[in-house]
Amino acid sequence: MKKSMLLALSLTVYSLFGLNTAEASSLQEENEARFNAVLKAHNLTSEEFRHFGNRYYNDKGELVIQFKNNPSAKSASSLLTDFADEKNIIVENVQYSEVDLFAIQDEFSEKTKHLNLSKYTKIAMNEESNGLTLQTPSLTDEQKQQISALYKEYGEDFIQFDIDSKYEFIPSPLLKDPSVTVTEPSNEVSSLITPLAAKTRYSNFSELGGGIGLKLPSGNTCTTTGVGFKGADYFIVTAGHCLTNEFGLFRQYDAPIGESHLDSGPFDFGLVKITQSGNLPDGRWATNKLFRETSKGDYDARINAVQRPVKLDVVSKSGTYTDKTVGIVTNTRVVSYLDGREFFEVTSDFVFADHGDSGGPVYNENNELLGLVSQYGDKYGSGKVIYNTHLIDAANHYGVSIYTANTALRIK
Repeated sequence: MKKSMLLALSLTVYSLFGLNTAEASSLQEENEARFNAVLKAHNLTSEEFRHFGNRYYNDKGELVIQFKNNPSAKSASSLLTDFADEKNIIVENVQYSEVDLFAIQDEFSEKTKHLNLSKYTKIAMNEESNGLTLQTPSLTDEQKQQISALYKEYGEDFIQFDIDSKYEFIPSPLLKDPSVTVTEPSNEVSSLITPLAAKTRYSNFSELGGGIGLKLPSGNTCTTTGVGFKGADYFIVTAGHCLTNEFGLFRQYDAPIGESHLDSGPFDFGLVKITQSGNLPDGRWATNKLFRETSKGDYDARINAVQRPVKLDVVSKSGTYTDKTVGIVTNTRVVSYLDGREFFEVTSDFVFADHGDSGGPVYNENNELLGLVSQYGDKYGSGKVIYNTHLIDAANHYGVSIYTANTALRIK
């Protein structure tokens, strides 16, 4: 679905950020294509570009590309020139690349542990200022001065301070408890809407992919992100907290599929090893299919690639409880001071995700997989602000690849 169509479905989401709906949407789409085309001409990937600089969308929907001052690679100069020649792309010179900022962000907790900051504190990326933002419910003047002094070497106002009681929360997972009553849709769907043979997220799928139901041994429900693999082993990818303290066979949805292989760690990222055919006539297959919208009655897209979120980009998620929803990336990386876990934040003016959506795929308009639904991102548990696990970083950490081939592969 085109981004302009996504905007039309949820105009009020974008008005929160001052976007001129259709115009900004079209501009974002065009600029993303230009960005990828320039990188391709220089034989670079978006991951390699992170060493040269960073990028984000401004509140007009324009793509801002940042280049690190005095880059070590000679190719950066010609790359900058090519981007500067592109229409509707803004080029900025900055001191730090995205990779640099990640490294500085990661050391924050260790560097400030003697200050006894609130356990609710988080440190977030701030692309616009080429720095970081400290999010905390409380901070003394002395603590603020000491933090500013610690980061003075990075430049004036490198650390921005956002002090607000709304940050007084510890993210809570979106697992669906079996005591929560949710009517699981029947396969008997009206022929006026979808065919009688239409599937729901609660159907049993031989072809495994993203956005379908995963039933835990306890009876709780989560959503699949997609299929992962490492060597000859294949896995259902979902949120790590879905697997914590779960013992026995997992099912998709009623048919056995396997047991827990990885139940999280530094990322809310979990793997269920696929060892069971579920006694399904066609067995189990790994695919890159994505069940975006329940109304389609089956998988309706394919996962084309795995990508990183871009600030103020329009994204969607698919889940067993709230189906397909749309939001905007409001923070590309938030790191918890308490345990060092990292997430990216998506905000909507309606419920973006709720219980049962944990593990649900978060993707952009090109069906590039960005992450998976993890936890509430506000103290009210409204579902309007959601923390999501970065899929690239989590998969890389565990040496797992995401299945993105268009050809299905039989597993069991």
